[in-house]
Amino acid sequence: DDEHARLRVKLSKRWEQVENRLASALAKNPATQNKSYAESCVARLKIYYAALTAGLNAVRDVEDEAIHDTRIAAKRLRYLIEPLGGPRFPAVREMTARLTDLQDRLGHIHDMNVLHNRLEEAVSEAAAAHAQVGLRTALAAPGAAALKHWRRRDPVPGLIALACLTRTEAHAGHNGFMTGAWRVDGEPFLKKDMDQLGAGLVRLPVAEGASFAE
Repeated sequence: DDEHARLRVKLSKRWEQVENRLASALAKNPATQNKSYAESCVARLKIYYAALTAGLNAVRDVEDEAIHDTRIAAKRLRYLIEPLGGPRFPAVREMTARLTDLQDRLGHIHDMNVLHNRLEEAVSEAAAAHAQVGLRTALAAPGAAALKHWRRRDPVPGLIALACLTRTEAHAGHNGFMTGAWRVDGEPFLKKDMDQLGAGLVRLPVAEGASFAE
């Protein structure tokens, strides 16, 4: 909480500097000259949506790298359209919610895969370390009692149980994704909403003399 309060103070002081630099850079960028924000946004929408659609179609296996790539594509598209949510484009809120849900689902699968891989490494590391402790225990205090105590402190079964849990979670998430609304045959995910948003942006009136940054 203390760090959050300090961060808000720092942001309020630095935001104006960042905003001024950003506006200046946009005004000087050849890619933004004689082009409204709406026009640039439409072009970017097509690129980000194409990446998302390609990613959705590429996901097959639970450990597919396309899961992570598609999550990033969903995040980029959501960040782009989120500021547009308002009275002029009421559908954006629902689009943002669906992209957030997709992003969270894919993120959970990816996180479970990453955790599973780390646990696999931990099993090997823990098994080797535990074996060394067992050897030292046997040499220092021969006898069944000492080894019995050593066996009870074996971390490997617990790590294996956690690894199995992460794999179960990943498969459950993957199955949910494969049967989700974005996998339905026919019209691609958010296609109609994206077309309407793009068309609406193109029709937006542009104030005379307004810069790209404005």
